[in-house]
Formats: sequence, C-alpha cells, structure tokens
Amino acid sequence: MREFASGVLLAPNHTAQVTVGLARLAEELGYGSVWVADEGTKTRDVFVTMTAIATATQSVRIGTGLVNPYTRHPALTAAAIASIDELSGGRAFLVYGAGGSLSLGPLGIERQKPLVHVREALEVCRRLRLETPVPIIVLSQLSRAPETRSDHRPQLSDLRESGALEQDADLVVLIYRDDVYNRSEEHTSVLQSRGLISYAVF
Repeated sequence: MREFASGVLLAPNHTAQVTVGLARLAEELGYGSVWVADEGTKTRDVFVTMTAIATATQSVRIGTGLVNPYTRHPALTAAAIASIDELSGGRAFLVYGAGGSLSLGPLGIERQKPLVHVREALEVCRRLRLETPVPIIVLSQLSRAPETRSDHRPQLSDLRESGALEQDADLVVLIYRDDVYNRSEEHTSVLQSRGLISYAVF
C-alpha cells in the first residue's frame, strides 16, 4: 500500500503525449502512483492512455481513476487491466466506482442500483484476473456522520452500505486529513515534508 500513499490524478483531456509527459514528470518527482480519469466522451480513452504511460515509465503504479460498470463491460475491463499489468511489469491497478454525470450523462445512462452493479463487476474482475493479481480498489461515498463528531475521523459504519462493502473487501482504508480540519502553516509544512497523502490534478 505504500506506493499508494502519494499519487497524481490525471484527467486525459489533453493529447496523449501531454498526459504521458505529466505521468513521467510525476514519476521523476517521486510520486508512487498515477491515476488516469475515465470520463467517457470528455477525455481520451483511459486504457489507451494507461498503455502509453506504461511504455514511457519505469516504476510508478498506473491505475484507473475510476471506471464504472455501466459504460464498459467488466469482462473487457478485466482483460484490459490485465494486459496493461503484463506490459508494465506488474504496475497496474484497477479502481472501480459507480460513475458520475460526466461519464454517464452524455451517453444517456441512468445510474440504477449502483452498489449491485459495482459488486457484480468486482466479482467478474476477480474471476477473470487468472494469474494476474492486479489490485482492485473500490471507492465509496461516506455519510455525513464524521462531520458531526468532534474529531471528524471516519469509521467503518460511515460507509454507504457498509455491510456489503465489508463482505467483499479484503481491506478497507478510510482516509482522514487532519490539515483539512486543523489548518496552520506549520502543520501543513510538516505534512508536506513527510510526503503524506498527496493527490494533485493537472
């Protein structure tokens, strides 16, 4: 999980050459992972872009950020991520979620039963991974419960449909950023100096 402690989210709405250049820069700056957004018709194809990044980098992890089960069949997603994992020497990872208006809206797709569709897609991907142990990350929305607590720290029960997620997950990671709630220049500089969770959008 250490390579996921710092990462860069890239929206491939530039040319492939520009996005690949940004990925190489992220690697040179020491980021552990590059997440390529999948926003449907608004961006370049996520898997083509990831393939180009895989051939142009050496060590950075390369993943989706994120794919949904509506616009692409999970069997095709599994085949694509496995191919990129082979090409990159085992550096690929897959991030699944229910998708949003940018990816689903232009295609006229309604997000019906999102949890059911994500769980089914996850199961298909797990079955088709075969000999390629690609990490699969599922993103889930939190309830507003952390905002009502004094320390604002998320708990497992704050996850939407937490029972189903606990059943499917090998590991659950809850992200909390103290600098969001306790801002100070000194505190922020300490976080930056330690290289703690940092995500940037180009």
